[in-house]
Amino acid sequence: MRYTHDYSKLKLHNYTTIRRYRKNRKLLDVETETLNGKVLHLAEIVGIKIMPLAKVSDILLLADTDCKTRKEAYELFQSFYKKPIDFEKENFFVFYMEKL
Repeated sequence: MRYTHDYSKLKLHNYTTIRRYRKNRKLLDVETETLNGKVLHLAEIVGIKIMPLAKVSDILLLADTDCKTRKEAYELFQSFYKKPIDFEKENFFVFYMEKL
C-alpha cells in the first residue's frame, strides 16, 4: 500500500490502515508498504473489517491518521478523494497489518 505521509503507525509491528476501496486485497495478502515511492517493509493483512468511518472508534481512527480529532481525521480522508464521503453510511475497509 502507498503512503504519502510518514504516519507514526508505520513504525509499529502491528497497525491499521483505513481505505475507501478494497482493490482486490484479501486476508493474508502480503503488501509492499511504500512511502512516497520508497519501500518501507512488507506487511501481511491479518484482519479486515468493513464499516462506515462513523463506527470506527476514536482511538483507532486517531491512531491510524495521526490526527487529534475525529473532525480532523474526516477532513484528511476527504482530502484524498474528489467524491464526497458520507461518513455515516459509506463503508470503508479497516486493514489490520503485521510487519513481516
